[in-house]
Amino acid sequence: MGMIYLVRKKLFRSKEGMKQLYYAVQRTLQPRGGVTTEKLAQRMAHRKGMSEGDVQSVLVDLPKYIEEALREGESVTIRGLGSFNLAITSEGFEHPDDVMPGKVQVSRIYFKPDRSLVGRLRQNMDFFRYPLSKYFPHEMLRPETLERERTYPKYAGRRSKGHRNGNRLKELKVTHNRTFQRKHLTHNSLKADERNESIKQPDYRTNHA
Repeated sequence: MGMIYLVRKKLFRSKEGMKQLYYAVQRTLQPRGGVTTEKLAQRMAHRKGMSEGDVQSVLVDLPKYIEEALREGESVTIRGLGSFNLAITSEGFEHPDDVMPGKVQVSRIYFKPDRSLVGRLRQNMDFFRYPLSKYFPHEMLRPETLERERTYPKYAGRRSKGHRNGNRLKELKVTHNRTFQRKHLTHNSLKADERNESIKQPDYRTNHA
């Protein structure tokens, strides 16, 4: 599919004064959490001819073994993916004797991607610009840009992969609409229940004498 990006304006100061340029910024169109362990296991099992359960078992156990190695003060390198390293820190003390083990803590875990992974992504990554006409005033855009986006309104990029990209945008839009409809129907149902309850309630202010 490739990655969809937006175009955003950034201001910076130069010798001539304030200047503005436009840059690509990432827009992630995917469910929360991205590709899950289950989904990754399905893909790997399908391509490798392996059992999905076996692949998922390895993926689930992998973080445990990485954690185990980091706890021993070791770094972990997975060829083709990258390396994991642990960083530590402590409070500052005036005397070296005061830097005791109880004062040391983990500050963060670093991941350094493998050079081959970075190289492959830089060489083979496909990018698609989200249609500018959807969030820029039309008078700011070139006529050819507007024409191209009218012709292919769901994507901007190579047609071969843009078609799949457009389908993905459509799927996400449908999902968003369905979610909104469910929330809207639930809200209306609650409002209707409240109205019905108010109708059923007797009016104790009526004088029955």
